[in-house]
Amino acid sequence: AYADDAVLRQWSDILLAAHLNPVYLDLEPIALANYRHATLPRDEKNQSQAILHISDSRIELVAFENNRFQTIKLEVNEFDQVLLNEIESVDTPVGDFWEEVGGRLANSLKQAVLYLQEEQDFSAFSIVYIASDSFVATNLLKLFDKHFTLAPVALWNTLDGVTASQSTTEFATQISNKSSFAGAFGTGMRHLGTFGDKESSLFHLSMLPQAK
Repeated sequence: AYADDAVLRQWSDILLAAHLNPVYLDLEPIALANYRHATLPRDEKNQSQAILHISDSRIELVAFENNRFQTIKLEVNEFDQVLLNEIESVDTPVGDFWEEVGGRLANSLKQAVLYLQEEQDFSAFSIVYIASDSFVATNLLKLFDKHFTLAPVALWNTLDGVTASQSTTEFATQISNKSSFAGAFGTGMRHLGTFGDKESSLFHLSMLPQAK
């Protein structure tokens, strides 16, 4: 799943020489969707789900419903990306400057949501969950909550309704942004179906030769 570029290079060169196009699968959005799907109440599993994932290097919207999954990278300039990375160090991000920043970011998210709903036939999202890699995301949530109007936004509490180990629970008390755990939890819940067992999860990987 994870390897250095130098290790992958020899295999990608072989594929390119055979006129095949290698595609690198980013496991982070899959992990987010996997964990979200696994912890959904039964009556919500058939509804469209949206996760706005914000990291140091990019912002992406992860969406899924039933057996469909799609990731859209938001069009955010480098300046706004830097501001998002530093927004929690600002005491009160208000004023015309931050109004313009919030408007640009909300518009990018709006375009991604409309694309999914109008072009990809996703159902309307009842809520957009925010998953940020930062241990604090108070100002970030306020910015999107104020400027994005297509659906409510909420910081994803990945420990809500979940029983975790004592060490994890103790560590989580030191962090205000519980959504930062989502990627790690989702990656840890991946399964390899080595015995052909049918899984009810959204993503299933079988290593059997006869697996479809």
